[in-house]
Amino acid sequence: MFHTKNGLYFNRNDDGSVTIIKNYNAIPDSRKIFEEIIDADTWASVIASMSKSGEGDNRFYIAKIFNESDNSGLLSFLNEQGV
Repeated sequence: MFHTKNGLYFNRNDDGSVTIIKNYNAIPDSRKIFEEIIDADTWASVIASMSKSGEGDNRFYIAKIFNESDNSGLLSFLNEQGV
């Protein structure tokens, strides 16, 4: 579980989805205020959309491959794109 700050935690699940948890404070066992599971495609879309250039130019697919692979797939994809 990755803690950003102020009780906001992220956990990557085995299927590529991400669980987001907001606790009352930064103490891991404090009262949970919010919990949501974001599916893998939506997570990739969030990551790509938050990049400076957005989802265009295959950035969604790059984020998806980055999230779901051991990154060898990402390197192959980038090589195919001439990056």
